[in-house]
Amino acid sequence: MPEATPPDVDGVQIDLISGARMENLTGMEKIRLILDGVREGNIVILEEGLSPDEESKLIEVTMTEISPDEFNGIEIET
Repeated sequence: MPEATPPDVDGVQIDLISGARMENLTGMEKIRLILDGVREGNIVILEEGLSPDEESKLIEVTMTEISPDEFNGIEIET
């Protein structure tokens, strides 16, 4: 019997990024990792937060690189 293929369904992709994965990255590498996930249409959740300077840089880079028509928002909870 052939294996059934799931129907094409729009869904939500969530990227959970562990603190261990982020600990050896520079601030810009962290921002790149986050924005790459967002560009793919994913919700990105960090196990550990960013420093205040990294949060500021993330917002700055987001505003310069992401089209307002394609970006739903960013939420930072500390």
